[in-house]
Amino acid sequence: MSTRALTIFKDAERCYAAVYRHDSGYINDGHGHELAQFLRGYTVTNGVRNGAGPTANGAGCLAAQMVKVFKTGPGGLYLQDSQSPALADYTYVVTAEPNRAIDIKVLSYGALVFQGTPEELAQFVESEED
Repeated sequence: MSTRALTIFKDAERCYAAVYRHDSGYINDGHGHELAQFLRGYTVTNGVRNGAGPTANGAGCLAAQMVKVFKTGPGGLYLQDSQSPALADYTYVVTAEPNRAIDIKVLSYGALVFQGTPEELAQFVESEED
């Protein structure tokens, strides 16, 4: 049976993308771990700036970069209407606003499992593996 995940990219005002992953949605040894590793060190800006490390020009840019990395062929990962109900075991809500730390909220069937930065999610995942 697949463990489904929905990742929503938003800022304070709107949702920019909803990305559905059909399997490997688990927080500790699947999508949560991979998402934490991907988002670690990202800076979110308002406008394109040259800087050190990975940079995204807002939540929509960050979502597009994640899809570019995670989508490796047909199937598995899909863009979805954020208003459509998802049959996700885990929902990852990524809030990305310029000049602020990225916030990730992880829900499992509506119950809050984790909330914090990508670095904190990586630490949480690593502690769950022990």
